[in-house]
Amino acid sequence: AIFVAMLLLGGCGDPTGKTQLQKGMAKLQQREYHSSMKLLEKAVEKLPSSANGWYHLGVACYYAQKLDQAAVAFERAADLSPEDSTPLEFAAAVYSQLQRWNDARAAIEQAQERNPKAPHLLTRAALIELKAGENQKAFKLMRKAVQDFPDYPPALYNLAVFYKDHLNDKASARIYFGKFLELDADNPRAAKAREALLEAKVKEEKKKSSPSKTPSKPSSVQPPAVKTTEKQYSTSTAIKSSPKTGEQSPQTKSSQAPVQTPTTTEETFEKVFTDAKLRINNGLYDEALVLLKKATQINPQSSDALWELACLYDKYLRLQESAGLSYKKFKEKFPNDPRVSQIPAQFISQTSSALTPKPVNVPPPSKEVLQTVERTELSDLFQKALQCHEKKEWAEALELYDDVLRINPQHVNALYNKGLIYKTIKDNENAKKSFAQSLKVNPNMYKARYMLAVIYKDESNYEKAVEELNAALRAKPDYAEAHYALGLAYWKLLKYDIAVTHFKRYLQLDPKGVYASAARNYIAKKQPQ
Repeated sequence: AIFVAMLLLGGCGDPTGKTQLQKGMAKLQQREYHSSMKLLEKAVEKLPSSANGWYHLGVACYYAQKLDQAAVAFERAADLSPEDSTPLEFAAAVYSQLQRWNDARAAIEQAQERNPKAPHLLTRAALIELKAGENQKAFKLMRKAVQDFPDYPPALYNLAVFYKDHLNDKASARIYFGKFLELDADNPRAAKAREALLEAKVKEEKKKSSPSKTPSKPSSVQPPAVKTTEKQYSTSTAIKSSPKTGEQSPQTKSSQAPVQTPTTTEETFEKVFTDAKLRINNGLYDEALVLLKKATQINPQSSDALWELACLYDKYLRLQESAGLSYKKFKEKFPNDPRVSQIPAQFISQTSSALTPKPVNVPPPSKEVLQTVERTELSDLFQKALQCHEKKEWAEALELYDDVLRINPQHVNALYNKGLIYKTIKDNENAKKSFAQSLKVNPNMYKARYMLAVIYKDESNYEKAVEELNAALRAKPDYAEAHYALGLAYWKLLKYDIAVTHFKRYLQLDPKGVYASAARNYIAKKQPQ
């Protein structure tokens, strides 16, 4: 099973300290932090050069709220593993909690020197400055993060929040929230970004529709009626019909009489639903999503609202998982609606043979192999390779895939399928080469990223597994199995909060999936305080 092995060092015999290290890490897995700390302290006394021992001692001290001791342990681990930035990242986090800002800055800067291409380190440096009250420095670092890593969603999100909450620059906030949503629409923070966009839009519309305040002397003369060609009301007010030509607007002694706002659920629903469709027409899809969700909550029996929501996911936001769930719900709730026949075929029958790799074991090739039939001269040759693949005739299949690649070295599916075969026959080095080659042809081939992560898992290289899984999710944010596997990887790295976030995301995407029960079990476990 994936990520089942404990992240432990083997060995026996108390004189070497390996037994204490093993027991201490086992206690850490069980969240018995004080017991773990004592065992790991004994371990590093006998293994003073063990970076692994010092690192996990730091983790135990951190969760036991022994922050000063945690900082010392992380610094020691960093000294013993000069290529690894992780201990310094944790040291910076500890110093930040202790409000030792200079130490936090020094630790994160050293981590950046070791891993200069890591965008998360730059964003963490910005957050340290923000917590320290150095808003200008934080802003400068946030902007640098976006400039250096324009496709890194957390950097875009943080900068948007800073513009909104600290600079009160709603226009700039909208730009960066929009870019964030373009890259990571399924991120747990996406809802807040959409709310911010909608709030800014509503305020802008109200501002545009409100009458200008021109200073004037007090007068008892009643103003003339507003002509029907002028805009009288805010767009936030529902108007059933327009005044007839020449008809005067109602007047009060001081101003226009207020138009009554909707008072019934039906009227409220109609207004929200109408506003959502207007935003779709204007290309404001994220705002429309917020409104359509609200409409379906107000009136769950509205077939129109649910249909519009499914189409929005499908045609505009390109969130296929969410679209499929919405279409499925529509078909179940309104089976006699004529629009059921308009549901795209891929959402009616899940017969595609290009299934997602399973996190536990690589499934039989008949369920996994990419079977895209290209209308080229290679089609017949590729199909022969697929047939051998499905029959588990590995040698013949590999030979045929090689024939395909001799004609077209960029045939991405042949490269990927070769990787699957090598993985199946436990030739991990060639499997990694094949998946890497397929990614050179198509960097967004998320399944290849996923399979690389599975191999790194088999090699207990959880950090590399995390790296590949995150890359897979950047290409396909709604890849449920990748979220589950990432949760397991982070769990083995003792980053429980991050792990739980991915388990929850998996359940959101596939609540009845094969790993749903396991994900719930992880979430239900006692979490570190």
